[in-house]
Amino acid sequence: LSSLLGVDPKSSFFALKSVWIPVVFFLACVNTLDSISAKNTVRLVIASGAISAVVGLSETITNGVNYRINGTFGHYMTFAGVILLIFLLAASRLIFDRDTTPKLEGVVTLALLFGALLMTQTRSAWLGLIAGSIPILWTWRKRYVLALPAVTIVVVLLSPQPVKDRVFSYFDLTDVTLNERIYAWHGGVNIFREYPLTGVGPENLGQVYANHRHPKDPRLRFTHLHSNFLQTAAELGALGLLAWLAIWIAYFMAVARIYKRLDDNGSDRALVMGSVAGIIAFLVAGVFECNYRDTEVASLVYFLMALPFCVSPKDAR
Repeated sequence: LSSLLGVDPKSSFFALKSVWIPVVFFLACVNTLDSISAKNTVRLVIASGAISAVVGLSETITNGVNYRINGTFGHYMTFAGVILLIFLLAASRLIFDRDTTPKLEGVVTLALLFGALLMTQTRSAWLGLIAGSIPILWTWRKRYVLALPAVTIVVVLLSPQPVKDRVFSYFDLTDVTLNERIYAWHGGVNIFREYPLTGVGPENLGQVYANHRHPKDPRLRFTHLHSNFLQTAAELGALGLLAWLAIWIAYFMAVARIYKRLDDNGSDRALVMGSVAGIIAFLVAGVFECNYRDTEVASLVYFLMALPFCVSPKDAR
């Protein structure tokens, strides 16, 4: 509907080629992955993430700590988005699936993934990591949530100077990338106000951005609003934003029902909590970045969404 009513239906309909991505969810949970297959696939995903992390960390050795690593991906933010989800999946598996996860292997894998995520120097992913860690820690040992701020401070203090600089830039109102986001959000809000119902249509922001940009924004054409929520609101309007939010509400409601019916099987619990933590991290990071526009990240998100349904009884799906 947004494509049909957008400012340029032709370009919008061409952009609809990405609508195939949610098929990943249905392929994963509708008679494709049972519990055992899901767990084996997760092991492969985690292993591939560890290999990618090694590639990324080798870039730090080659290029120095100032370099923002991208691992096996074309951009450091895409790399960060993928590694973030895999880290939380691996952390959940290490904590809850104690019977089948070798402890040393799990710890080494987490260390590699964490180091790679740190060296991407991607602040939105770091916020997602903190947010995604909370449900895992709360389910495991509630008191450990209280230690999270202290652990975060220690990590920052022990990190290389470029990482410290990125952390402190959260509070620097003169930071270039922070101002870029503020300008983008200003333009996105203005666009939404003019096209509130169905938006300007997918991939049409560039055609209207110049007339809605912040007075201090030098960019005449900009298509990336640095926020999943604003991006969806501007492109798809209120109807699209409500539909998009409904996906996540339905997911959390369904997973809550599945979680209540879980037995003491640690491997099942690991998949469910890894899924929940990953989706929370994705949504929090998406407040400050359009990670949903990365096919690599979005595909993995839908895979994570499917995991609870793979381990649940069929009558609970």
